Amino acid sequence: MESKTNLLSVSQVADRISEVISDYLPSVYVEGEVSNYYRSNAGHIYLSLKDDKALINAVIWSFQASSLNFKIENGMRVVVFGEVITYKLRSQYQIKIQSIRPSGLGNLYLAFEELKNKLETDGLFDESAKKPIPKYPTKIGVITSPTSAAVRDMIQVSGRRNPSVKMIVYPAVVQGAEAGETIISGIRHFNQEKDPVDLIIIGRGGGSIEDLWAFNEEPVVRAIFESELPIVTGIGHEIDFTLSDFASDYRAPTPSAAAEESIPDIREILDNLSNLENNMTSSFMGMYNESKLNINHLTRQIKLLNPENTIMNQIQHTDDLTRRIEYLFYTKLKENQNKVQYLLTTLNSLNPESILERGYSIVYDENNKIIKSVKNINANDKLSIKLSDGNIDSVVDSVIYREGTKND
Repeated sequence: MESKTNLLSVSQVADRISEVISDYLPSVYVEGEVSNYYRSNAGHIYLSLKDDKALINAVIWSFQASSLNFKIENGMRVVVFGEVITYKLRSQYQIKIQSIRPSGLGNLYLAFEELKNKLETDGLFDESAKKPIPKYPTKIGVITSPTSAAVRDMIQVSGRRNPSVKMIVYPAVVQGAEAGETIISGIRHFNQEKDPVDLIIIGRGGGSIEDLWAFNEEPVVRAIFESELPIVTGIGHEIDFTLSDFASDYRAPTPSAAAEESIPDIREILDNLSNLENNMTSSFMGMYNESKLNINHLTRQIKLLNPENTIMNQIQHTDDLTRRIEYLFYTKLKENQNKVQYLLTTLNSLNPESILERGYSIVYDENNKIIKSVKNINANDKLSIKLSDGNIDSVVDSVIYREGTKND
């Protein structure tokens, strides 16, 4: 006859089985073929993994299923990472999948997922740690290859959106064994500048997971997280995600998109100023009209009472109020007009053509590159000199150096 002390309920047995499985099998990687795929109305995914000898059930909860970047189908071979748990109602064990990928992506993907889980646990991807991106930066540091298409795209975007924003490029290697250290050096350089930039953009064009691997290295990701300056990443194409993207303060899908998001459009700024001026004008006009109605109302009341001295005082007071309101209105209007004119003058001064009209010129070599120093000119070099109303082709007769400037 059984002892009551050894008598277990069904739930207790299930709990003990669950404890044994949990202790013996921590989170594991499992490769197998998908079968019995089903997605519930709530968004949870249920499937089985099988090989030629066994089958195990698995589940992906909806909050993780919504972030999948590929379509799961029956017959597909996949690698999953997850925890083996029990489903007590049916006395079944199953895998609670935390990540899933098509089979065959290799060790780099496994390393990516392992490091991602570690850094996420350390808090490097927390939204609460992200710094705000300045709305109106005047100086931006760019970490990228100085000869890449990415830097040309960013400079083009900057010139189109707001030529007054200064972009400072830190020359970095963005692929290969040396890439990680140069990216870190760039972050440290901009953070240690006495005249710091407002934000940093880290950019690189698209490529394979191997090409972009420098941006998945732990020291690089930690340097981005520890930066005192806000960092915007524009790495690869829209479908590419690196660990640097998760740690940055804002992730843009491409380098040019990073510049678009970081640099304010001068046309929008001018439109905003114009709207502010119109709003202020309307506000003062409303105050003026309201005051004028009040004055007219008071004047009518005074006329009805008809005490001569009171009437004269009120008329004088009315004139004073009118002059004060008109003065205030026109003073504020003039002030706003001066601000808008100042901004327009500043923009015009940035136009290279306006500089040429003041008597300056630009000198180009045979390769159409701008000559910035006499050190770059030799006798008999062919030059093109651009003036405001045309170009002059010339040949260098001799080069005269200012005292103390010639290379020895």
